Amino acid sequence: MMSEYRFDENAAISGSLAAEGMILLENHDALLPLKHGTRIALFGDGQMKFSMCGMGSGSVLTAYRIDFIQGLLEAEKEGKIHLDHEVLENYRNPTSAAPQNGADCLAETAGTDSSSAPEERSAFPDESPEFISDAAGRNDVAVFVISRNAGEGHDRYDAAGDYRLSESENALLRTLIDSAFEKILVVVNSGGLIDLSWFARSEKLKGLLLTWQPGMQGGRALAKILCGEVNPSGRLTDTIAKSYSDYPSAGTFRNHNFEMVYEEDIFVGYRYFETIPGAGDKVLYPFGYGLSYTTFSIENQSFRHDGKLIRCTVEVTNTGKLPGREVVQLYSSRSAGGLEYPARELRAFAKTRLLAPGESQSVEMQFDFHDLAAFDDTGVSGAPKGSFVLEKGVFTFHVGTHIRNTRCIGRYELAETVILSSPGLLLQNGLPRRLHADGSWETAPYSATSAEEELPWEEERVKPAKPILLDEVASGRYSLEQFISQLSRRELLHLSHGQDAFTTGATGGIGNLRRYGVPNPQTADGPAGVRRQVPSTGFPCGTLLASTWDTELQYRMGEILGNEAAALKVDILLAPALNIHRDPLCGRNFEYFSEDPLLSGCTAANIVNGIQSQNVGATIKHFAVNNREDRRKFTDCVVSERALREIYLRGFEIAVRTGHPWCVMSSYNLVNGRKCSCNYNLLCRILRDEWGFDGLVMTDWVTHAHLWQEILAGNDVKMPGRELDIHKQTDYMDRDFRLIPRRVLERNAANILRVIMKTNRFRDKDFGGFYLLKANTAVCLPAAEMSSVMIGSSNISRCDEPDGGWFHSHLLTIGHGNYSQRLTFNLDAEAAGRYQASFRLAADRPGSSLELCLDNVRVGELKIMPTAPRRSPEEEKADSASARLQSWQTQGEIQFEIPKGKSELSIFFHTAPDNATGINLKHIVLTPIM
Repeated sequence: MMSEYRFDENAAISGSLAAEGMILLENHDALLPLKHGTRIALFGDGQMKFSMCGMGSGSVLTAYRIDFIQGLLEAEKEGKIHLDHEVLENYRNPTSAAPQNGADCLAETAGTDSSSAPEERSAFPDESPEFISDAAGRNDVAVFVISRNAGEGHDRYDAAGDYRLSESENALLRTLIDSAFEKILVVVNSGGLIDLSWFARSEKLKGLLLTWQPGMQGGRALAKILCGEVNPSGRLTDTIAKSYSDYPSAGTFRNHNFEMVYEEDIFVGYRYFETIPGAGDKVLYPFGYGLSYTTFSIENQSFRHDGKLIRCTVEVTNTGKLPGREVVQLYSSRSAGGLEYPARELRAFAKTRLLAPGESQSVEMQFDFHDLAAFDDTGVSGAPKGSFVLEKGVFTFHVGTHIRNTRCIGRYELAETVILSSPGLLLQNGLPRRLHADGSWETAPYSATSAEEELPWEEERVKPAKPILLDEVASGRYSLEQFISQLSRRELLHLSHGQDAFTTGATGGIGNLRRYGVPNPQTADGPAGVRRQVPSTGFPCGTLLASTWDTELQYRMGEILGNEAAALKVDILLAPALNIHRDPLCGRNFEYFSEDPLLSGCTAANIVNGIQSQNVGATIKHFAVNNREDRRKFTDCVVSERALREIYLRGFEIAVRTGHPWCVMSSYNLVNGRKCSCNYNLLCRILRDEWGFDGLVMTDWVTHAHLWQEILAGNDVKMPGRELDIHKQTDYMDRDFRLIPRRVLERNAANILRVIMKTNRFRDKDFGGFYLLKANTAVCLPAAEMSSVMIGSSNISRCDEPDGGWFHSHLLTIGHGNYSQRLTFNLDAEAAGRYQASFRLAADRPGSSLELCLDNVRVGELKIMPTAPRRSPEEEKADSASARLQSWQTQGEIQFEIPKGKSELSIFFHTAPDNATGINLKHIVLTPIM
């Protein structure tokens, strides 16, 4: 299977991306690239804690990974550098002595939380002045590696050892500076920003390289950068401030209440630092910044405006001595109007090819003039509240290599204000405190609006005599409307929630109405690689991808993701994620792209287009305003509609309009008092009506919202659906579900089925294996084949041991909220008939039961009796814990009718809350009743 998607070639692309996205922030005295044969010594625990990718959905299982040490050892083997092995061994096999470098701190400890937990370490490397002095006598350069990791579900802290350097890192850095080393290079391996203000405090700190989380070949990429094989061309997608407290969100981000006010409004990232008086002095490295080993000149060639498109062309010339690439950035500014505006806004960008010394390239950038529109949520422009407007005035355009290194390339004056559209205030029209461009604050009453549909009840429709199959819709024989009209309400509800994952490591499926020819397409995580418990290519984190500013490489990565997903039988990838970097402490920033919506949206669209070129669906997420991980399911993001439209929704709009993703995932959080998965204005009026999205909207996994509310709001599928035992929802069906108009269910079903018909699984008619039921013949359904749908610490593979063996009762375990476990089998009966189901199982405690369902209709229930414990003397001696070993027993005589043809048999297992070990199931036997 690996050869099908060219693993070695794909891994090399990952390495190319890593090298293209690493950012050189400092390079004093031309320290880099290292001269041939330079002797270097690696210091810092970071070299032993290589962070390839973030934790959670962005983590990837790879066949191998090349960390920084391995990458530099490869370079040494090729004779490019000399690595100090005595220092390396000092970190690989540290002594047990306490650290000897003292507790002097180079970095300031200013911040909201200056505490840090003691470092739990059983052994420490020698970082004494004597050891480092000896190393300085043998080497030319000291390389200090700092590593950080973060992940889904948890935010970071402005504390030592996280955003700031730890005490031991500070002490080591001070010792290095006080040593005989004259050249120190700092390498920062982190998915998110850290404090870098300490760098300017010593002239010995010559180089600073930001590697982000560089994927499975990150170490090789680092070596290529250091040795000059690759000229760094990564550019910042965020502004780096001098301290965390300098960010406008710092005062509210870590307030652990259930409301987070976005009081900085549209002034996010560089829009804040380049606009608000005095904020510019707090910038350490500006947006778009990054150094190269060569130099470039940018000369204006032309600026054109035809009333619709703005086009500018510049000539970029490599004026240095080494080949390199440059990123050209186009910004806009405008004269004051009724509305306030940021001083600069990114409008377009382009990256040159690799230019040889003296070589030039003509670069053209363009964008739609309407993209300059602002959203007026107050009516101050004279337009109705809730309008996109182009206010009259002078627009100025600037081109350069970062936001603070630009020059004017052209101007355009708009004589009259133009109202482009007036969708109204669909989400909010005020917030408690709002920042103005002059740095002052305005208090305003908070109010939210929503649109509710009054939809009439419609009676059930009559089914056709012969079911219409979905492939008959794909062939054009029937319309999708005709297909949907035959489905019952129960079947429509079935489509509205996720299905079992039968592909190992998948996150769930959708559809799964096999009697109508609807397969069960599988989803899997994929921001940095296909996450399916099978080795796949591990790509760099999202922030590094955006830092390349390379649209072709981003597309190529998406193409590989789609190709590998198809090879691994994944139909829909849950990627990319493109929420805004509002605050540097968001634990999931590594998975996202930028503080700027244009750069975020374009990067996402490139990846989406690449994924979907392989007939695999992409899912952009998390829609919307998911900018904090702590309490993410309960946080209410209070934000003005102007900030929503121009900042937090804009990237999604770009991705939808230019990438056309198959799916969108709604986020856990609330926006202005309403959960995103239950927000009709967000999911229908904006996403579908305004932007033209025609795909599938799914929830994030296990949302805390009622399904009926999500369905009404236009959330097509609730994922993963594990907690929804449809056959038990009698009260729910009769009460809440009947309040949902049928045309809403049909609307959602149409969105789902259109996506399913695009999948490779549908085209291949892959419905999984079927068990053939022949007359007068019993059939054994082995539970071992269904192990992939188990969660927790299942060990179903032991089911093939003979009866009478010794078994721990944990083959079927309960986890993640004690949800019912489900096994599903596809049946194909030659003729209709009555069958009896019996279950070969073992259970150690009372209180468990199972329910048998055919095509989601309950046909029987079994109260599981505890089976007899059996222990051998050897087991008794070896196992002093309370785990019980049970003997197998056949239980149950559930009788039910099975129709002719294909059907789906499901077994739901329920255990008592205190029965953590669950049930052992070996097989189910279906015996025809004569």
